[in-house]
Amino acid sequence: MEEKILIAEDDKFLRLIIAEILKHQKYNVIEAEDGQKAIDIIESEDIDLAIIDLMMPKIDGFELIKRIRSNPEKTHIPIIILSALSENKNIVKGIGIGADIYLSKPIENEILLVNIKNLLKRNKIIQDIDSLTHLPGPLALQEKFKRLKNSCNKGVFIYTDFDNFKEYNDNYGFEMGSKFIYEYAKILVDEKNKLNLYNFSIWHIGGDDFAILIENSLEYKTYLYNVINIFKEKRLSFYKKEDIDKDYITAEGRNGLYRDYSILTISSAVILIDKLKVLGNEQFDNILIKTKKKAKEIKGFSLATAQL
Repeated sequence: MEEKILIAEDDKFLRLIIAEILKHQKYNVIEAEDGQKAIDIIESEDIDLAIIDLMMPKIDGFELIKRIRSNPEKTHIPIIILSALSENKNIVKGIGIGADIYLSKPIENEILLVNIKNLLKRNKIIQDIDSLTHLPGPLALQEKFKRLKNSCNKGVFIYTDFDNFKEYNDNYGFEMGSKFIYEYAKILVDEKNKLNLYNFSIWHIGGDDFAILIENSLEYKTYLYNVINIFKEKRLSFYKKEDIDKDYITAEGRNGLYRDYSILTISSAVILIDKLKVLGNEQFDNILIKTKKKAKEIKGFSLATAQL
């Protein structure tokens, strides 16, 4: 999908030049000749980035930026100021009210394009941060895989999730389920910090699914066993006493029938990798799927490993 970029610039000739440059890079461009038109576009369109001139009729660039940043639904939009006002006071004011980048006219095409590319990439990753766990999500994981494509270092990839979490969520409610996920994420991060390992990344893929990558090492057991042991204790605080005593809950399953489900446990699929450049390719994906399935077939806290 093409990113949509707004150019708010009253100089028609300059606006057309910038638009052609961006269109050549396959961006979807929308133009505004004044600040009011820009506000109308911002409010009605899903804009991915705005390039804003400061000296415009009706509403100037400063006021336009303030309105964008004061709108909760639009405040995430990256903003580049492109202006002939190159004095420090204007740069400070523009950045101070919320612009991400301040570029002075005339601007080199390459400088404009690299700033656009970086801001769009950064914004995707920021929006990918999970609001519950504050961990990066699947987009950040994909970016990590891309950066490691040329690497030949070894590593460990771990995919972990809860067993019977849907039934717990249905029985105890969404709020308790969210607290459970938050606590597990905290355990993952806290134990990582205790080991003081470098090149150690954690992602919240969604729901109760998490991914972990340890680079330059095949040592993972201490970390994972510590996580499991702490989780075993803390999970009980999320259950009623009668359910703890029974060691199961009775809930409606995916087939609509009621049955007993054990207290939550964790399944972990571990892929030992000799070369990180294989991350995310078809062979890796197929082995991960098989290893996850193998882990799920084991009752209780389970760990299934594969070599790649």
